[in-house]
Amino acid sequence: MSNLDFIRDLENIYSWNLLLLIPFIIILLGAIFKKPPVPVMLLSCLTALIIGVAYQGFSLEDGFTAALSGFDSSMLPGISSDQLSEETLTLLNRGGIVSMVGVIVIIYCGYAYTAIISETGFLETALNPLTKRVKKRGPLMLTTLFTEFLLLVFSGTSYTIAIIVPEMFKKPFLKAGMAAKTLSRSMEDIGTIMACLVPWGQSGMFYITTLGVSVYGSDGYASWAVMAYITPVIAIFLAFSGIGIYKLGKKDKEEALAEYELSKTS
Repeated sequence: MSNLDFIRDLENIYSWNLLLLIPFIIILLGAIFKKPPVPVMLLSCLTALIIGVAYQGFSLEDGFTAALSGFDSSMLPGISSDQLSEETLTLLNRGGIVSMVGVIVIIYCGYAYTAIISETGFLETALNPLTKRVKKRGPLMLTTLFTEFLLLVFSGTSYTIAIIVPEMFKKPFLKAGMAAKTLSRSMEDIGTIMACLVPWGQSGMFYITTLGVSVYGSDGYASWAVMAYITPVIAIFLAFSGIGIYKLGKKDKEEALAEYELSKTS
């Protein structure tokens, strides 16, 4: 199936208009003005539902069904699924809150696991031999990125990094004079950017099944994903050089550490 055939299918299904950008604009403005994410997302979803019913011709019932259990080609008004290619149907027939249950379970289990190993002191005991030796920005960043890489390879998902790494490295980062947002950025350097290079991971499997391509080999996209390789290298360079690192002064570091310890005891 060519890209033109795919675009033709979408044009037969949907009526394209600038109104379709409104849900995206709501999310964008919410992020820019730092509004609470849940109300912003709900408003965006409600707006998309209204546009789908009023402009695209979908029924209100189908809109709520799609939000809950995912979209189905049988909901398409005035067009049969037989008129669409298998690739288009594979792309469209998915989604919904139910499809996210697996991700939610991973997140809850990850938080539960992290809470257990943190509150019992296991995490701090395991990290002490490492953090005692690694106190400077460069080696600490290198250690953090390597830990993130191992978690990504063995778990196949970025969620374990987002849950475990902050608990493991927030205090060492503060001690090294780096703000917590530097740690947040480092998680993206591996967890987000390199996730596409793990074929058994969620991102890798998405690209493989959706685009019909392989990750490695002569026809794979890995050799072209230059950003996935260069970003961690840049992160390490910045940490050793101090360029672009959110540094903490002595007073700010003491306050951040005191706040961290308070949060652990509350």
